[in-house]
Amino acid sequence: MYMLQPAEFTDIDEISIIHATCWNESYSFMPDEVLKSRNQHFRAAQWAKWFSNKKPQEELFKLTIKDQTVGFCFCKPNDDPDFNTGLGEIHAAYILPEHRGGPTGPLMMRAMAMHLLEQQLAPLVLWAFRSNKMRIAYAHLGWEQSIQRNRYIAGHALPEVGYIHNDAPMLIKRLTNVINRHSP
Repeated sequence: MYMLQPAEFTDIDEISIIHATCWNESYSFMPDEVLKSRNQHFRAAQWAKWFSNKKPQEELFKLTIKDQTVGFCFCKPNDDPDFNTGLGEIHAAYILPEHRGGPTGPLMMRAMAMHLLEQQLAPLVLWAFRSNKMRIAYAHLGWEQSIQRNRYIAGHALPEVGYIHNDAPMLIKRLTNVINRHSP
């Protein structure tokens, strides 16, 4: 059974390995220079800095099964000036390939949506690279495409799409239904 709980500073090594591994695997469409720059060392430093500057409404969750961390997700207040219609952002969600499918993605998105709703940070927004095949599922959950732009990483323009969800309780209900379909 998968468990989702807030991550701790001691989880940085596991989370940074998952983050770097999933970036290389999921975003193989990116230039090699970008992928190499987002390695495990870079991610460990990124998460250590986050823990030392954590803001009250942000949350980093880890996904475990049998005491092994197999994924993580991160949500925060939306601070993107291009997307000022949303208050909370579902910022990152990564799961090791062998644990994708079934309830894992919906568990993480639901936890982030619930956290942001509890913080009174709705409507919700999220960004996805246009070449990311996983973004196809967002429409089925009620996410609406709102913005398209380029995100610049290591000097490379990478097209991305911004989504908004104006009904967080409905999103949570839909995700719960998906999770329940995968429960024994």
